[in-house]
Amino acid sequence: YLDQRDELPQPQQPILSIWGAADRSHPVCNKHSLARLYDGVRTVTFEDLGHTPELEDPELVLAAILDFVET
Repeated sequence: YLDQRDELPQPQQPILSIWGAADRSHPVCNKHSLARLYDGVRTVTFEDLGHTPELEDPELVLAAILDFVET
């Protein structure tokens, strides 16, 4: 369902995709799938975090979000 681009119009706001590379619940091929669907997606990968990076290291994730918002 994530490859049906014609059903999902390009969002008007910037997109940030955060991926925890240690996530065992999703296949690696799903990594930053938003970037395959839309142009201009900013991607951040945290190698040591898993499925819920915002819970595993909230300060690190917040720093990435703040950097995204400020640029």
